[in-house]
Amino acid sequence: MQHKLVRLNALLAKEISVVINNKINDPRLSNTIISVHKVETTPNLSQSFVYVSIISDSQDHGLILEILNDAAGFIRTILSKSKVISSCPTILFREEKDMETNTRLSNIFDSIKKSQTNSSNSK
Repeated sequence: MQHKLVRLNALLAKEISVVINNKINDPRLSNTIISVHKVETTPNLSQSFVYVSIISDSQDHGLILEILNDAAGFIRTILSKSKVISSCPTILFREEKDMETNTRLSNIFDSIKKSQTNSSNSK
């Protein structure tokens, strides 16, 4: 059973990340980068806790988590319809508190922004 949970968590992390980045069109999430770090599913497969890092111009991460939790039903519906997961657990979003990871991601995204700015200025 443990091996099944590990595979399910990896699959959920990948698929939830794709849905967040490609299917959710909430204007409040513009200028926001959301990265799924890990998923922890309960042993009875009823709930999955999705840990995300949030990088945003607005520093209200609580609002962004609320938006994600409000969209959890939509995400669950898409995952169920995609036939990737036969029975999708209830999804609950939580913010990843690992500051080292958040800092590293923020630095990477800042360097990407700078390179995009430099390349658009040179055209």
